Amino acid sequence: MAKPKVISLLHTDKMNNLFLNVPTLGRPANVFVQCTSYDLKLPLSGLEKRVLDIFEETILRMIKLKKCSISELADILCMEKDLVNFIVTRLSEKGLLKDNYTLSEVGEKQLDEQRTLQDEVEYQTAKLFVVNGCDIVLPYIYVGNFVTEDVVDFDASSLTLGFGSIGAQKRIKGICIREKNNGSRLSILPQITIKNAINKYNRLAAKRKQNKILLANDYGIESTRGEDIYFHMQTAVQMGNTEELLVSDGFVSNIDGLFEFIKSSNPDLIMRVKSKAVQMNVIDALKQDSSENKYVGKYPEVVRYNKEMEKYIHPLTEDSRLDDIRQSAEEKRQAIINCYSMLEWSFHYFSLRYPISDAVLQIFKTQKTYENFETIKNFSRKIGLGNIDNCINLLGNFDGNRAEMIYRDPGNTIPSMQMVLPMSIVSASEYDDSELKLLISHDSRFVSFINYVGKIAADLRHDSTVKADDVNIEEMHGHAVDIIQTILPDIDVDRSYIHETEHISNERLKATIECEKAMGSLLFTSLDDGIQADFRRISPDKDADHLPAPYEFIQILYRILQTAFYDENKRFVSKRWLSKEECIKRDEELLGCKLPRSIVTVRDERYNAARRGYKMTLGAQFLVLISYLPHKELDLLKAQNIVRVVDNILEFRKHANDISLILSWEELSELRENVISILKILGGYYNGQ
Repeated sequence: MAKPKVISLLHTDKMNNLFLNVPTLGRPANVFVQCTSYDLKLPLSGLEKRVLDIFEETILRMIKLKKCSISELADILCMEKDLVNFIVTRLSEKGLLKDNYTLSEVGEKQLDEQRTLQDEVEYQTAKLFVVNGCDIVLPYIYVGNFVTEDVVDFDASSLTLGFGSIGAQKRIKGICIREKNNGSRLSILPQITIKNAINKYNRLAAKRKQNKILLANDYGIESTRGEDIYFHMQTAVQMGNTEELLVSDGFVSNIDGLFEFIKSSNPDLIMRVKSKAVQMNVIDALKQDSSENKYVGKYPEVVRYNKEMEKYIHPLTEDSRLDDIRQSAEEKRQAIINCYSMLEWSFHYFSLRYPISDAVLQIFKTQKTYENFETIKNFSRKIGLGNIDNCINLLGNFDGNRAEMIYRDPGNTIPSMQMVLPMSIVSASEYDDSELKLLISHDSRFVSFINYVGKIAADLRHDSTVKADDVNIEEMHGHAVDIIQTILPDIDVDRSYIHETEHISNERLKATIECEKAMGSLLFTSLDDGIQADFRRISPDKDADHLPAPYEFIQILYRILQTAFYDENKRFVSKRWLSKEECIKRDEELLGCKLPRSIVTVRDERYNAARRGYKMTLGAQFLVLISYLPHKELDLLKAQNIVRVVDNILEFRKHANDISLILSWEELSELRENVISILKILGGYYNGQ
């Protein structure tokens, strides 16, 4: 029997360490899923040579298109006013602007040069994987020279991988999942299958801050069937949804449809994983004090450091002996160090829950650290933080490139407060539901507290002669736990020390699960974080008492479609040349109907801005989208009455609070389902049924 070839993105890590927003019961089980690999030859767009960074170019183009104030630019581009003002000032200093409203000759020249700078097409090898037995195309695409893992042992039913050097090798063993009856395999994959797979991969890669595959337009993709490859995956029971198991490849938290295949091909495995999860949950409850009991719930490092800290807290009384006093003083050192580590890990988890947008992250990548500190101060003022000038050691060394690496590989990152705290502050200005805003309202001086703990911990780490006699360790612990509980409300830790309580899903988790059921976990995971947050507010599990007011409900649907259309339109930005009138005529021909007034009355400048790739109103994005969509997607959207859906949302939005007198909750729910279907079609997850 020939040695099988295996690919692993998980290595020795656990899926619940990589996907921190998906808590699991018990430890995940390793499985190896047999796939047919297809070798691809990808025609890639050459890397663009930039004489301007992407933000400078965007603002210059907008100013050339229409003279805009700083406020208007910020509104049109959906960027922070302070950020736009900073970029405009930089453009003026470079001599690219005569004033805030007019390009200089140098600015015109550099803008013209940017249009023509493009390298030739390059070709890159890649592999795409299709699961044998169910024809699911896996979301991950391997780009570059293919390297397989070290298989140290295998038989007909299991595989063992070895990681690391021979002397200190870690081994992973799992069950093989394969097709029972060898089915037929396509010798080449259809172009539409490959391109759909690449589009889905790009959406997911963007969420992980990984490089996207940028295909050159008008070039075909070569594909040939390769050999069978086993893909290392893990499966586990998700808290709050024990009926179905999550199946993760290490790239996404759950692969739609794969659970059903594993369930049909190996039902015993499913039962074992579920039984083990329930068993471990019971053990956790019964053996909290056992040294063998390892915490496997959410935020394990935070919980571990909290436990360690508590071991070193020895409240003293009048009856305390001299040895007790000395022991307490000696162990206070480690308690303070653990307190800071506990806070670092908490903000690490929090920063991964709310990642910084690509647009803002790009700014931090292009700036020096002292410039980043000024930008962080602007963001901190926006969310209501006080003066942070005295925390420059804590917040003044932020690096956008390091932040991007944290997003790409969170499982192999050692947290640093100098990175995760600025990341949390910046992202709080981009997320309406960020718990950091709640923390600021409760404790506006929490940054000073963290700075204080960090300085003491640093001294204690590096100098054994430093004393901490004046530190009230109980107060420090209580303050730290208050902060942690606010930003991580679903953590199992409280002021009265650790309690591994029964896991009860919070509202956010319930809403996420229901949204994933409605549209599939891969699509929901690939959506913009803002869209995910909006969907959670109107998730299908909520009744009328827990849903937003009707007007707000319509606003949410408007934002979701506007953002989705904008993201889709970015695929066709190089092809747009139609005037608004020509676009309306073409759209009506393609749709086979007259467009309603709510859409055709879009202002010309908004249409032109949307055509050039800027974020504009829903009506403008709709006009641009229809003209360039592939026929298959367009036919599916027509079947979903997309014109009626967009028109209804635009019209209902005009009624403001009076909408509650017009629309019933049933009609709002139907509109939500229409929007979900539209997103499925645009994402390539809709089969027309």
